[in-house]
Amino acid sequence: MRLDELRQHWQAFGEQDPLWAILTAPGKRGGAWDIEEFLATGRDDVEFAMRMLEERGVVVARRRALDFGCGVGRLTHALANDFERCDGVDLAGSMIARANVLNPDPERVHFYENKTSDLRLFETGSIDFVLSLLVLQHMEPTLICAYLSEIVRVLGPGGVAYFNLPQPVVGKPLPPEAWKMSVQLAAGLPDFSSTRCQTVPVIVRNDSTVLWPASAHLRLGNHWRTVDRELLTVDDGRTPIEGDVAPGQEVRLELEVMAPAVPGPYVLEIDLVQENVNWFSDRGSPTLCLPVNAPEPVTEGAEAEGGPSRSADRVPFAPRMEMYALEPSIVSRTMEAAGAKVAAAIPADRCGPWHPSLDYIVVRQASRKRWSARRLIDQVTNAARH
Repeated sequence: MRLDELRQHWQAFGEQDPLWAILTAPGKRGGAWDIEEFLATGRDDVEFAMRMLEERGVVVARRRALDFGCGVGRLTHALANDFERCDGVDLAGSMIARANVLNPDPERVHFYENKTSDLRLFETGSIDFVLSLLVLQHMEPTLICAYLSEIVRVLGPGGVAYFNLPQPVVGKPLPPEAWKMSVQLAAGLPDFSSTRCQTVPVIVRNDSTVLWPASAHLRLGNHWRTVDRELLTVDDGRTPIEGDVAPGQEVRLELEVMAPAVPGPYVLEIDLVQENVNWFSDRGSPTLCLPVNAPEPVTEGAEAEGGPSRSADRVPFAPRMEMYALEPSIVSRTMEAAGAKVAAAIPADRCGPWHPSLDYIVVRQASRKRWSARRLIDQVTNAARH
């Protein structure tokens, strides 16, 4: 996904469901996050990061901090308790607008929309501490490396960056005879008339003659299609299959889905996927397709205005949240070339059990090496492909 596409998708997330897009906790879709509970998670994460630094003897100056990929300011708010000045930067203007509304201290906390693949908004060596959690994973490796290099650039000598990234995990592809399954509703289809977010209970059966091992990383997922079966949304909900599934065995699962933002009739398609390998439908297995009517959106003041307006020519846009991973060796090489050193890589369950991730502590060296950003990015991207 190119940078302009990434901005478009996260702009839409910021308009439709910003808190859930930032922190995709179960049961929090569709505006279900309580803002105080949401901000409390930021305080917990900052406290954890600071404790990891202290335990490893990493000292951080407390003058200026940068929250990279700040969203609505979940971490920025918490950083303001520890630093004289805090800046938050995000590529989605919709997120920055919400962050400014929630800003606890406009004198010391500042938010910026960043439309470029660098951090030119900030001078070289002007930041003491950069924090970035649950952000870089949504970017392609080329963009990850470009931003990591920029993060090092803005750090002063001895400055520290704390960020997390998933590690690549690919299960052994299932054999050809294993790609057979059936899926059916375990109960009635939920009523979407009042809310776009619903939990759909289903039963998945292994219709093949071989075992589906837990190590295959199978997950139930769904797409949204138009009534003409045109693909509208890929990768909406996800539910992992825990444990082995024997031939003929049935597994009951619950899949949280979000209907398209534009009201109207759609088709909910439920499928099974082996992560980073294939959807079962791509191997000829049938899917479960269900008709769903997406509800009218409920907005402030809608009732007073006689309900939300509808436009016949509106085109549904469903934002997509892509996930990427990077080998720790590539992260280390990127940091070294930019003039920093990985001081620690800490296992952290931030992306769920099927996306093991690491929290990286990086320290900017006193002297900076000369390096070519374009050459470096090309090198690490090629390495990521192989």
